[in-house]
Amino acid sequence: MAKITEKQIVFAISPPNELGHATMIIGFTRAAWHHMDTGNTHNVSLEKAIGIPLNLVFLSGKDHDDVMNKLQGGARLRGEAIDDRRRDDFKAEPVISDEAVAATQAMAAGRGLTFTADDARAVLRAGMMAEAA
Repeated sequence: MAKITEKQIVFAISPPNELGHATMIIGFTRAAWHHMDTGNTHNVSLEKAIGIPLNLVFLSGKDHDDVMNKLQGGARLRGEAIDDRRRDDFKAEPVISDEAVAATQAMAAGRGLTFTADDARAVLRAGMMAEAA
């Protein structure tokens, strides 16, 4: 068993939801962040954690270009190319359960309103966006 240090990152993986999607949450202590600021990386093997053959490597840089230069330098050493997709949107859409939709419809009905399932999902999404802001 590995010794826990403040330089380590912390992560958790949720059980899959009704659509089969799990969520991975990664936390950085100040010491873990500083560890990267001094040129080090953090590595996680999802194969060891949950059996998925994927390694995650975290590094830092002063800006996007600095980090991209580090990625491209490593790729060049391996004779590989980097597909720069920094302008693509990879944000995960929130998963809204049927139970949440039904509860929102019931709450609306209690106030004399009629929400379709799509209306309820829109209200729930708006609430999630407001929480994220």
